[in-house]
Amino acid sequence: HIFTSHFYTTLSDEGPAAVESWTARKNVDIFSKRLIFIPVNISLHWSLCVVVNPGAIMNSHGEVDSRDDLYPCFFFLDSLKAHRKGLVTAHVRKWLNSEWKRLKKSQTTEAPFSKETMPVHDPKVPYQDNSWDCGVFVCRYAFALFMNREDDVTYGDRNPMGGGKPFSSFITENGSFQFDKSHIVRLRREMGTLIDRLGVLYKKYRQKEDEMAAEEKKKKKKRKEALQEAKTTTTDEEGSEKETKGEEATVQDKPAIKQEEDEEDVGTHFV
Repeated sequence: HIFTSHFYTTLSDEGPAAVESWTARKNVDIFSKRLIFIPVNISLHWSLCVVVNPGAIMNSHGEVDSRDDLYPCFFFLDSLKAHRKGLVTAHVRKWLNSEWKRLKKSQTTEAPFSKETMPVHDPKVPYQDNSWDCGVFVCRYAFALFMNREDDVTYGDRNPMGGGKPFSSFITENGSFQFDKSHIVRLRREMGTLIDRLGVLYKKYRQKEDEMAAEEKKKKKKRKEALQEAKTTTTDEEGSEKETKGEEATVQDKPAIKQEEDEEDVGTHFV
């Protein structure tokens, strides 16, 4: 699962409740995911926080039977090592516990994610040698992990046979992570080309959306005018009907008036 950078910004500023709808509204169960990508942007620098095997968190609360058991943890990949991984992962743990509680994943364990049960690892990866390529490195890290998404992250990867460094084979020495500056330069160029092409398509899309909105506005205006005209016609008809009834009433009253006048004439003649 991949979040936008707004996810972490909102989470760190406003807390887990502010991002609950990001998963609840789409019925996303994050504990069914192998990897959750969370890009982080702080002080004009990008890094990547990856939640690994969150659904296997209960493995950390008991004895592990095999080196092949899924290992829950964080990967924190930062091309300048500038961000505080402990602070970032602390915010994400709060969110994980909030989601665990919301989805009622356990009747006995309410907040299983802690520094001990969900540790953070920052294995050696290629690093940048300038001050502007951090965003491209984050995309490249994410792509490398995505390429290995079918491979399980296990307790055996954390504790390699022979005493190697944690995740040396899964990340550091993995072919997907073997890239250098020339790859980053090419990737930046390809991303620029892609953005330009998407920009053309987006402009066409926006133009069509604007045209449809303008057409809908015209239709609403016509419907409003038709409704107003219908109301005016009804009002005129009601006024005409009242006038007709008034005239009929006047005509009906005339014989009575005539009769009164005749009676007055008879009285006068008698006198």
